[in-house]
This record gives sequence, C-alpha cells and structure tokens, in this order.
Amino acid sequence: MLHLPKIVDLLAELQKQEKEIQEMILEESFASPEQRLVQLESVTSRMNLYHSRREDILLSLEEELGKYEYSTLVVKRVAQMHIQLKSSNKALDFLYQINICSICDLKCESHGRHSMVSLRCGHLFGRHCINNVLRESSRCPTCSRAARQHEVRRIYGLHFYPI
Repeated sequence: MLHLPKIVDLLAELQKQEKEIQEMILEESFASPEQRLVQLESVTSRMNLYHSRREDILLSLEEELGKYEYSTLVVKRVAQMHIQLKSSNKALDFLYQINICSICDLKCESHGRHSMVSLRCGHLFGRHCINNVLRESSRCPTCSRAARQHEVRRIYGLHFYPI
C-alpha cells in the first residue's frame, strides 16, 4: 500500500520531536537569571513551534490513516466483486453446456435433425441420438427409466442461449 510508508515516516517524525523536547527539558544551565530567562523564552518558542508541527503531523497522520482505511475498504469490495464475477462466470459456463447432447457430446442445434429434446424424466439429448437409443432399448440412457418415442419433447428457445 502506498499510504503505509508515509504513516511510518510521520510517526518517526513525531518521535524525533518528542526526543528533542525531552533533551531541551533536560538541559540545565547554571547561567545568570537573565540568561536563563532568554534561554526559557527560546525553549518556549521552540516548544510552541514543535507543538504546531506536532498538530500538523497528527492531522496528516489522521488523513493518511483515513486514506489507508478507504483503500482497504476498496480492496475488500474489489475482492467481493471478483468472487461474484467468478460465480457468474460459472453460471454462464453452465449455459454453454446446456445445449450439449449427453449421448454424443456434440452441440445441439435449435432446428434440424439434432435439435434439443427431453424425455419425461427431464434429461436432455439431441433428437437424432435419443431416437436411435429409444429404438434399441426404450430406456433413458442417463437414468434407465422407461421411455418411448412419443414421450420425446422438443426444447424451444435454445437460440436465446449462448452459442
């Protein structure tokens, strides 16, 4: 993520300023009261400067954390959309397989000798293939349920499915 290094840099700058403030406080001077007053005014002005810088850094840090959190949410949303896309693609892949004859594994046509038909049990076949099978065995080749040629029903609307 692009925001993480900037956050680390801001935190490092905060720590650096805190160390400098601690060093200023620890400095002891045995100078005259006038010099100590000048030194105190200098330290006070530097502390005020550090305080304003610290506030700016904290605001920048909050802003970067907000960007980081937003980026994290966006990445999670993209991952969810990717999962949904995969499931939609699986469903579409099934639509490509629905017009395949389970006897010869060839694509069924919407019209003609090898148009898609079903038996009473619901299994789908190409018309030419199932007619040949029913002439020989009078049973569904998938579930072995009894079937006759007059029970073969044509499936309409295959032209709506992908080719």
